[in-house]
Amino acid sequence: MSQCPICQAEYTEGEIRYCTTCGWYLAAVSSPLEQLSPKERDRLAWGRRIWMQLQSYSQLELILQEIQADLQQASKERVELSQQIAQFSQDFPAQNSLVETISSSPNVEEEILVNYALLETLLAERDWKEADGETARLAIAIAQREKQGFLTETDLDRFPCDSLKKIDRLWLEATDGKFGLSIQKDLYMSLGGTRFIHSKTWHKFGAKVGWYRGNAWLRYDEIDFSLNAPVGHLPIFGDGLVWFVGGWEGGGKLFSALISKLTKCY
Repeated sequence: MSQCPICQAEYTEGEIRYCTTCGWYLAAVSSPLEQLSPKERDRLAWGRRIWMQLQSYSQLELILQEIQADLQQASKERVELSQQIAQFSQDFPAQNSLVETISSSPNVEEEILVNYALLETLLAERDWKEADGETARLAIAIAQREKQGFLTETDLDRFPCDSLKKIDRLWLEATDGKFGLSIQKDLYMSLGGTRFIHSKTWHKFGAKVGWYRGNAWLRYDEIDFSLNAPVGHLPIFGDGLVWFVGGWEGGGKLFSALISKLTKCY
């Protein structure tokens, strides 16, 4: 038995002309290796390099196939978990207000659990300031931006409608419709507000909800965390934690993105 000089596969001389494993033309290497010319040796060396590269590619392909299989299994398990959570919610409806399953992004089929219990408690206790901070924490968690600590226009464009509606509903119910995201949306649009912020409209809206007073924006410690505040005064989403990290003037651009998202959700 002879061996292919490229892939080392065994074969019987005279029975085949090309290697059945790598396809090399065997008749070209019938002479002993030491008798080959430098040119023929170079051809063999080149053939071996190509063969080794092909083997590396094959190994990578196997690895990719394994990764794909793992991803498919993970996706299947995620769906099964979602079904179990849905069944749990049906079996224990009292827990529905505590845990909800939401999509983190329309482009990523991924589910995360968000607990609204603390926000519900703070609103029920009328601790409006702490509730505002908790609203910011929830928004950042839902957008998976804990590391950054703030939201961008892209985050707001991708923000789940179910989550916005849930947060809005909790504020509306706790304040008899005085505070809430949808209240702010209606006021902003009634003043001519659009997706593209205009400084004049932003100032008018700020004055309408009590954020802008005497030609100046209020500091967070000047916000009125009581039901005596103007309609739509809350929520603000924390002390610079979400879109007001650049100050009120810069925040208008991101606020208009929020309103645009709310318009699509309702």
